[in-house]
Amino acid sequence: MLSSVPHGATSPQYPVHCDDATGLVSPARLHARFHALGTGALEHSFLHSAALPSKTVGMFQSRTRGGWCVPRRHACSNAAITHGSFLQSPSLPSSAVRLARWASASVSVAGLRGSSAGHGASHTAALRESVRYCQTKVVATASTGASSIASRDSESFLSVLLEPERTVPLEDTTRTYATMDVVERCDVYDPSVPNVTSSPQSVAVDSAAVTGLDDEPAGDAAAPPAYPLRAAHTQGRLWSHFAGAQATMTEGGLSEGSAEPPAWFVQLCRDLYFRTDSSAADKRLTDDFDAVAQASDPLADQAAVEAAKSTRSRRGVASVLPLTGSPSPAALIGRADDSVEVDPYMWLPFDLLDVADYHVGPYEFPPTATYTVEQQVKLCLGQRHKEYVHFCNTYCFPERWQIPTSMGTQPARLLVDPSCPTPVVFLQLSPDFPPAMWLPMKPSVAAIRGVLSSFATVAYLHREEQHAVFMHRYETVKRVMELQQLPTTQEGDVLRFMAYEARNTPYLDAPLREYPNQQEFFLGEYDDPERLLEHFDLCPFVFAISHLRTVTDLHDERMTPTIEGAGVAPSLFRCIFSKALIQISVHLSAEVKLPPQDPEAFHFMWKDSQVVPKMKIPVFARVSWPDNRNLCGGGILSRRFNRLFGTEFASDMPVDAILGIYYVMQWAQRVQDLLGVSGMRQRVAALEAAAHLPEPPKLYPGTREIPNPEYTAHERLGMHIQYLSHLGDPQVLDTIQALLPTAPAPVRMGCAKAALIAGDRELFRRIVFSEPPGRMQHYMTKLVVKRKTRDLVDPEPRLLEDQYEFAAPLWTKRGTRIDRNTLEGAVDAARLLR
Repeated sequence: MLSSVPHGATSPQYPVHCDDATGLVSPARLHARFHALGTGALEHSFLHSAALPSKTVGMFQSRTRGGWCVPRRHACSNAAITHGSFLQSPSLPSSAVRLARWASASVSVAGLRGSSAGHGASHTAALRESVRYCQTKVVATASTGASSIASRDSESFLSVLLEPERTVPLEDTTRTYATMDVVERCDVYDPSVPNVTSSPQSVAVDSAAVTGLDDEPAGDAAAPPAYPLRAAHTQGRLWSHFAGAQATMTEGGLSEGSAEPPAWFVQLCRDLYFRTDSSAADKRLTDDFDAVAQASDPLADQAAVEAAKSTRSRRGVASVLPLTGSPSPAALIGRADDSVEVDPYMWLPFDLLDVADYHVGPYEFPPTATYTVEQQVKLCLGQRHKEYVHFCNTYCFPERWQIPTSMGTQPARLLVDPSCPTPVVFLQLSPDFPPAMWLPMKPSVAAIRGVLSSFATVAYLHREEQHAVFMHRYETVKRVMELQQLPTTQEGDVLRFMAYEARNTPYLDAPLREYPNQQEFFLGEYDDPERLLEHFDLCPFVFAISHLRTVTDLHDERMTPTIEGAGVAPSLFRCIFSKALIQISVHLSAEVKLPPQDPEAFHFMWKDSQVVPKMKIPVFARVSWPDNRNLCGGGILSRRFNRLFGTEFASDMPVDAILGIYYVMQWAQRVQDLLGVSGMRQRVAALEAAAHLPEPPKLYPGTREIPNPEYTAHERLGMHIQYLSHLGDPQVLDTIQALLPTAPAPVRMGCAKAALIAGDRELFRRIVFSEPPGRMQHYMTKLVVKRKTRDLVDPEPRLLEDQYEFAAPLWTKRGTRIDRNTLEGAVDAARLLR
């Protein structure tokens, strides 16, 4: 700071050297100057500043109006800086010498080269800020080193406080808050960003593979094409790449362009085109392969009648003798009316493609698929770029957005693998089916027709049962839209609203027991189950119009997951191809925690802190499918799928049901949570082992009024015992008996619920009777009291409100049973459960 002592004073002054170009003081020169000065000069300046009155040295308060005042200087050589002006008290420590040195080096004194008023005002403001900044730094950071201070001269006082050099590690606080499991940030949908993105690894691998296949070497030798079979098809040499063609060409001395297709492939195409079966034992019945379909085809009837008329008019005979086993022209004329039509659900068309129109190449995953690179390789059976030949379109299936009983518009495909030495024909039901789930068939019309007729029969039966229901729903939705003045001209708008109205469909209308076979799967625990159900809504293997759709609104009090929660929120979807049913059940009553006795304080605490603990709501899937092994490929495909992905699907489960569940789980990135009975047993064993370890510290201990929302190992074990019972484990009762002797309260509650789910009422009574009196026993009793209103999908019906399976096992301290039907019993029960 500039000294305000007049020229006649005796205080020592030190000249400040200014740069001739900029008029500013060079910090290096100031630093060198103060090093050149001795200790005595500094001590002299300290004594001088202490001898001055406080009014003179006190921050240079001006005697006139205007606040801060700096004496006017007419040249840089007249400028002077005294160390005493930086100090407010002579009692500062000896380290102030370094502070004064830093302050003198950090202050940029503006040299006034002119005496104009405008320049003087601006330099005065700059100097005032520098003086205030230096004095603040001297007081605030008097204990830091000169090197660290000089590097932080541009920081403010607040940033020094908020980001100090030395911090005190709060290990306990960090550890407790790190163990708290909170809700992650909500995903906000952005219309400008695509909702499906491939992983960078898959893109890199595919690009590397394509680059390695497509790049040509610099040499003269031409590189092989990326896909040799596709290139050969383009050049007209497709048949030379079939298995066995090279040996035939070598024996006959033929070139690649003159190679012939295999004999079995030629015979198969001929049978498909003429609708005959050359493999029949009786050659006289070769033309009767599709006699039933021909009899119900009005176009074929009309053609036969016209042929008979033309023959009669030309030759003058009654008719031509029909073939053996074929219907007579009289029968054809009698059936050629409007009452007989072709049933599109039973008719099996075969649309053979021309050789030039064959689709040759590897399987390409749809752009909406979200499989990882490893999953894609497994779904392609280890050969990601293996080529196939698509030569025929056959039976059509409806699109997912159509009414489930509508006519099919998307044809299935017949493909062959030229590199396979054994003749095999593959049936691809839709472009979403990877090669691992293509149905293999013998290259005969009888085998192909047998598999396709299984799908057609299931579609026909489903239409007979459900078409009236869906048409009624369609008309109802259309009337609702007309009453709300919504446009109904586009069928897509009506179908979308029809899919939305599935949440208002009564539960009793759902066909839960339509098929005899069923299997249960555990799909994981979710904080918001609607995220998983939205994936099912968009799954390409199920219809968008579901039979039943229940929205799990956790903000609704009726759907709050508690120890006596609302039960199950079911949703029912229909598979497109096999018409199998997939029931998704969100279980809201699997909790084993006792509810807070002060719910308002509990919600206030966690809502106000904006740290919402994650809930663990289990979701289960029950698959029901018809009894037909042609829909699953004979059991080979499901067993191979289980071996590749570690799943537990039944061997006779249809392929679209398997892919539907796996597609949703890998889309939600929860494949590790897709468990059956075996996987759940392993998880229960792991939780039982973890329950013997010491519990990690929680955020706070928790009380009866405000319990801790975090889950302990015992509570997780009690919940998973119920999951094991839901999956139908035949050994779940033995597991309960093994856990009960040393089980804590949450595990006992889980065992009681598991026994009730398994249907062992005697075990449930024994668990409740052996439970000590208190809140846990009270809530065990309530599981039986309100079963009818809690759950609708248990194997046995639940009881009504006033129907007790046994008397409430509540005891007073005197050892007498409480009768809650009397006033005294109600008072005693209220006191006991308080």
